[in-house]
Amino acid sequence: MDSLTLHDLDDDMLARLRILAAQHGHSMEDEARRILIDALCPVTASAASPSPRTDAGPLPESSGSARRKPPASNTDA
Repeated sequence: MDSLTLHDLDDDMLARLRILAAQHGHSMEDEARRILIDALCPVTASAASPSPRTDAGPLPESSGSARRKPPASNTDA
């Protein structure tokens, strides 16, 4: 199985991930994996079990830097 390393994540994003992981009793790696599965395979993730993040409550306020939109795909190429 392949692995993924993410560089340059801001401290706020890592803190939010740490909080979610602790709330769900997961490691940060497991929580990140679940977030990716929920985002990329919503039918598979919801069929297996409801997302544990739905009852986690609000996350601490942030500066908003962790809520960046992904770059728009280039459809001209």
